[in-house]
Amino acid sequence: KLAKLDWTARDVLVGALHSREQLDIALEHKFYHIPASRVSKERLPIRYIAIYQSKALFGDKLSGVRYFGEAFSYQIVKRSDITELPKNSEKLYYRFEIKEWRELERPLKAVEIGARSSLYTNLFLLKNVEETPDLLLRSEAEYRLYTELKRAVKAITVEDKGKDRLGIQLGDHKSIVLDDDFLIVCDNSIKDKIPVAEFSRAPRKYFQRIQGVIKSK
Repeated sequence: KLAKLDWTARDVLVGALHSREQLDIALEHKFYHIPASRVSKERLPIRYIAIYQSKALFGDKLSGVRYFGEAFSYQIVKRSDITELPKNSEKLYYRFEIKEWRELERPLKAVEIGARSSLYTNLFLLKNVEETPDLLLRSEAEYRLYTELKRAVKAITVEDKGKDRLGIQLGDHKSIVLDDDFLIVCDNSIKDKIPVAEFSRAPRKYFQRIQGVIKSK
């Protein structure tokens, strides 16, 4: 699956909700709406919609990503034209029609990821990661590193560091910055640097090297 995956195709929109009622309406009428200003034309076409249920609206037990569906059509409409959830507004929205909402076999845990207007991912990540920030992973190399670290470290978190940079936090004092190189950082000091291209050619070899660095004192 990894070998065939096109990591540049981020055709799954993970969309938030403004109310618990919006979830009920979306599921019943098989659509999702979002302000047009939050979806750039470069992101189209969007093939799937996944619904993000925030802790603020749904609490710990019901938060996360549980539902997703294939979008078979979309159009730009005025907010007042979305009659299933009435609101007197002329603001423009994308309305995505969904073939069928499905539940993920394993819901994704809700972890806030900062001030992103929208989150885009792929279907493979949606079905194979554990927490919402993990949906930001951008390549096979990053995913392989992430899965190996999950096996080796009790608690890790993917972080959005801005300017198209991600990081993997390993406890309070250790992290790996994901850029053109994997930068292993301990106590704010770079301890090692591994080019992503080299890691991709021999992931097991370089992961052992990474393990040695993060386990050293």
